Amino acid sequence: MQNKDARIFLVFSLGATFSNRDGRIDIGAMSSIAKQFKELLWDFRSKIVIVAVVGAGGLGRQYVNFARENVSKAADFDAIGIEASHVNALLFSSALRKSGVLTNASIPQSAASLAHYLSDDRFECVVLGGLEEGMTSDSTAATIALENGNSMLVIVSTVGGIFSLSSKDMRQQTEILQSVDRVYLKKIIRSRPKEHVLDVQTCEILLSRKAKGMYAIATGYQNILQVTKAAISSGRKKSKMIIPGTRILL
Repeated sequence: MQNKDARIFLVFSLGATFSNRDGRIDIGAMSSIAKQFKELLWDFRSKIVIVAVVGAGGLGRQYVNFARENVSKAADFDAIGIEASHVNALLFSSALRKSGVLTNASIPQSAASLAHYLSDDRFECVVLGGLEEGMTSDSTAATIALENGNSMLVIVSTVGGIFSLSSKDMRQQTEILQSVDRVYLKKIIRSRPKEHVLDVQTCEILLSRKAKGMYAIATGYQNILQVTKAAISSGRKKSKMIIPGTRILL
């Protein structure tokens, strides 16, 4: 466990934010997040380090579908998806450097490589894609947050938060829950809904004893700056402060 004076690790799971279902890159979302990261780093300077986990998104799905239909049904689809996430991560890393953020020019390919970047105080932000087959960007980010004792986890959702489990199609919901708790995470594991912001693997990680007390939230990319600044300023306590998105009470 790091001491209270250590930098806060802000671990963001950006998932498919940059790569739409059709495989196109959302340059607006990428530019917006780069700008918000820059402002966070300016406001808190040496107090924080940002870790951004980028998913394969639509680009990865296109590659996997192509391989399945045209190459071989026995292709290593997980490996293809991870490589697509590395491409997306490299694009975002370039956008951050253009914004003046000190970040890695090469994308970590393993947990050991990531640890090397995180131990280097020169980097303000470390960007990565997938590290291990079978893990989502959310579960990767949650694992990284758990491995660094002074961490916050921000899951960036295209729908802006977490909806109720009562709907068959949660994408049609209009109201985002203000908070969910460990009981809610257990319901996801039991019911395994087809469409949900949180996947089962991530829920299992967040339910571990090591995750207790960690600050976690799901929000939209437009709210990253507001949500993160509010959390840091409030000391990440379980306050009644209303912020865009859904608090995951651990």
